[in-house]
Amino acid sequence: MRMLFISSQNVVEEVDVNDNQIREKIGGWMEIVRPVGLPGYCLIVDEEGLLKQKLFNLYGSYWYGYYRHNAPIVGDILVSKLDEPGNLISLTPEDVIHIKDQIRIIPTLFSGKITGYLTGRFKCDQENSSASPRGGDQLPDDDVVEVK
Repeated sequence: MRMLFISSQNVVEEVDVNDNQIREKIGGWMEIVRPVGLPGYCLIVDEEGLLKQKLFNLYGSYWYGYYRHNAPIVGDILVSKLDEPGNLISLTPEDVIHIKDQIRIIPTLFSGKITGYLTGRFKCDQENSSASPRGGDQLPDDDVVEVK
C-alpha cells in the first residue's frame, strides 16, 4: 500500500508498506485516527506514543486538531485512506500531491514561537495553549523554533 511517512523530525517520504510493516514504520501498536484538518484521510500513529515519550509531530498534531483539544500526535506517522468498511487503502498519486501541498502550508499558519519542538514538550505562544507529552516546563534555550 502506498502511504506517506512523516517523521517527528519532519522527514516526509512516500512508502510502500504491507500490513506487517506498518507497525515497524510507526514504532509501536497501530492506532488509526481521523484528522479534522485533513478530511478523507487517516493517520496511523503509535497507540502508546505519549507513554513512550515520543517527539511531537507537527503535521500530525496540526491535522488532528491539537489546537482545539491539546492532544498532540507524537512520533512517526503514516498517512493513508480508509474504504467504506474501514480497511486501509493505498493513496493515489493525486492524494500524495494533495497531502504534500498541505504540508507546505502548515508552517505558514503559525505566527510566533513554537517551543518544545525538539524535545516534544510543546508550547505555542500564539494561542496560549500547551501540551506536554514529555512533562515539565523547563525547555533548553535551543529548543525554540521561530515560525513566520
